[in-house]
Amino acid sequence: DLLLQRLGNSPVPRVELLAAPSAQFPYRIAGHRFIGGIGADQLDEKLMPTFAREVATFLNALHSTPTRLARAAGIHEFRMDEGRHAWLEDGVNTAAKLRGLDPILDSALDWLKAIPWSRQFDSPLHLIHGGLESRHVLVDPSSGRIQGVIDWTDTHLGDAARDFVVLVTWKGWQVAGGV
Repeated sequence: DLLLQRLGNSPVPRVELLAAPSAQFPYRIAGHRFIGGIGADQLDEKLMPTFAREVATFLNALHSTPTRLARAAGIHEFRMDEGRHAWLEDGVNTAAKLRGLDPILDSALDWLKAIPWSRQFDSPLHLIHGGLESRHVLVDPSSGRIQGVIDWTDTHLGDAARDFVVLVTWKGWQVAGGV
């Protein structure tokens, strides 16, 4: 409900079915209606300026959500436990194999490697998606407008820059800047 209030016209999945963990699948499951569109990674290049403006509007609305409202909705600050640290380290090491393919990617990898992931984030907290990959942003293939944003499982309070990492690695700063 918080996301629907804050994001207005950017559709988010409206949870219509919840299932508890079971012996067969140890996680909660949420079901929602189909959201049309294609993953932004499949979008025609000529529509990127529209998509970039859409992403800027979306992230502005998300990141400007008052922290008190996010906490009241049950969203917590990200905690880097041992399992997540191992997963992240493996991901950074795997990504490092891509070094040399593109200067933008090299810059993102340098930035990623320099982050002290084990320390607590000590700047103002923002509501972030936490997994804003291009395939999680569904767009209208004829206009480039966002139809929906999916996979909110990593949503938390933290550094808003984390929502830009994957987008910048994918298409460079022009996609994050709304130009």
